[in-house]
This record gives sequence, C-alpha cells and structure tokens, in this order.
Amino acid sequence: MPRLWPNNIILTLGAMEETDQHEVPMVSKAIENARKAQQQAQRFKAEALRAAARAKAKVEKESLTVSTPATKEEKTASQWRQHLQAAKRKIRALRAFKDGRKLSEKRKQSCAECGRKLGIFGFECRCLRKFCEKHRLPASHACPFDMKRFHRNRLKSESEKLQTNRGLEDVI
Repeated sequence: MPRLWPNNIILTLGAMEETDQHEVPMVSKAIENARKAQQQAQRFKAEALRAAARAKAKVEKESLTVSTPATKEEKTASQWRQHLQAAKRKIRALRAFKDGRKLSEKRKQSCAECGRKLGIFGFECRCLRKFCEKHRLPASHACPFDMKRFHRNRLKSESEKLQTNRGLEDVI
C-alpha cells in the first residue's frame, strides 16, 4: 500500500529493490530532491536577507549624503576657505620669523601637535611652534613654513654675494 510523505512523495513499502548498480532507488531520489529543494530554499532566504541588508545600507547612505553639502560651489568655497586659512598661517609665520619673535613661555611647554609635555627637550620649528621628537620634522606636523622657498632665497642671496666678491677680487 502506498504511503504519503510530508512533501507529497509516495513511498511504497518494498520499493527498495536494487535493479542496477547505476540506478538509484526511487525513494532515495525523492529524498535527495526534497533535500535539494530545502537547500535551495535556504539559499534563496539567505540571498534575500543579504539583498535587504544591502538595500537598507544604500538607503542609509543616501540619507547621509543628503545632509552633507552636495553642490560643487559649496565644496569649492570650503576648499578656498581652508586654503586661505593656511596662507594666513604661512604669512604670519614668515613675518614672525623675519621679526625674530618667539613664542610665549606657556606655549613652549607642550607639543603643538600632540600636546605632550616637553620640558627642556622640545624642538622649535620655523613656524614658531614647539614639537616633541615625533613631530619635530616639517613633514610630520604639516608645517606652514615654506622651507624650499626659504632655502632657495638664501642660496640665491649667498650666490649673489659670492659673485660680487669675485668680481671685486678680479678687478683688484
């Protein structure tokens, strides 16, 4: 008498007879098909969950981008503001260096970049700020002082002095 399984698979008792070695009995084929269908359903469910998570992330990302300035004019204006502030710092540092001004004693006691206490072992940069060992180099603290221009001008003036001195020696 045929018996009905939950997945509408008909099982007849005694149908497990092996006819050929290459043929699989009908019951095990049905069970295998049911297992494959169940695995496929699990894969679809997992894929649907991943797609939902991606969609949620996309919606959150879009909502975040709406709050930030999206126009090119606003971006370029903020870039120009930053550029102008950096230029002002450079000019201030150059003027202070020319005048020979020094920092106040209070500001000399800690690193301008990380705030570490320095004591007597601080390094003063040409931008008139004092730094620890890690931030003493101009590249490590984004120094506004233009070292290349300073050294270029210094070499230029020294070479002019040398050329004028040579010219006088040749005449004498």
